[in-house]
Amino acid sequence: MTVTFTLHGKMKSGKNHVQITRTGRRYPNKSFAIWRDKMLRQINYKGKPLQGRVGLSAWYTPGDRLRRDAPGIQDALLHLFEKAGILTDDAQIKQVTWWEGPVRKEDPFCSIELQSLDE
Repeated sequence: MTVTFTLHGKMKSGKNHVQITRTGRRYPNKSFAIWRDKMLRQINYKGKPLQGRVGLSAWYTPGDRLRRDAPGIQDALLHLFEKAGILTDDAQIKQVTWWEGPVRKEDPFCSIELQSLDE
């Protein structure tokens, strides 16, 4: 099974956006939660979660020339896929292909393909 979609807007890193309460509960900071909810609306996934090992292919086109933390963006995307119900656990990702394209100030985006490797 393959799931493909495109997310429009700047991608955030999943690192340094987690707050921890005094009791140890972890939660995203406000700006990350807003970004996450915006991306979830774009995904709008209604299918069943992918099972077994999954491969991720992504083409990211940034909106500016800032240096990017590709593993941090991938971390944020994996948590997003869990929240969207596409994956049950980000440990399912066993293969990653990541391309970064040229800057597009008017429409940064990330095209994503998730493919079951066990079929």
